[in-house]
Amino acid sequence: MPDFGKTLSGVTTTPVTVCPENCYLEYDIDFTKSNNINVTLLLAPTLNFNHNKGLSYGISVDGENEQIINFNGHYRGELGEWQANPIIKSETQHKVTAGKHTLRIRPLNPGIVFEKILIDCGGLKDSYLGAPETLNYTNMQASKK
Repeated sequence: MPDFGKTLSGVTTTPVTVCPENCYLEYDIDFTKSNNINVTLLLAPTLNFNHNKGLSYGISVDGENEQIINFNGHYRGELGEWQANPIIKSETQHKVTAGKHTLRIRPLNPGIVFEKILIDCGGLKDSYLGAPETLNYTNMQASKK
């Protein structure tokens, strides 16, 4: 979804009224050292529209120990923070070793919009939009054409 949200774009499943099956985002990441990492997802402030069950996603590194995160099940109609800052921050922690890994994010409900993924290996400073987008070799090749 180009130009959606606070950053460059957003990603969601379609149709938005159908529960997603067998869909996920995957990113190959190369870590230079073993570390505990924090993964922060910036999500559109989707209302808790399914009888207050909340909306959930699964997240894992290399397909192991998937964490199921309900990011808005606590919502009960208060709008103050979401009106002031239209984004939901959802954080998970993972342990990785040096080398290549695959981060997988799997939406479990319709209507979830992922706006940005931040991976903190230590030292990421808090900011309004988070760190700038990381360019990879594929992006750099496409931009040169």
